Amino acid sequence: MIDQHHKLRAAADPHSPVEIFRRADTIDVLFGVRRFGMSMADYRRIASTYPDAGFHVRLVTLTAGRVRTNPLSPLPMFKW
Repeated sequence: MIDQHHKLRAAADPHSPVEIFRRADTIDVLFGVRRFGMSMADYRRIASTYPDAGFHVRLVTLTAGRVRTNPLSPLPMFKW
């Protein structure tokens, strides 16, 4: 599951735990811009219930550092 959750395309059957985890991670990191059918109201309710506690700021910081040191490979964790 951990190995597949950064795939940009579907990792498995839509109802498999791997694909559900991948979609949840995508929804989280994109602030609900991509929601896989979830309503914006549901996204906002979940996001307010589970605050990110600095997670997104940390992602931006790590990505910026990676871009400076490896500009040709800024996001190596993503897979097709």
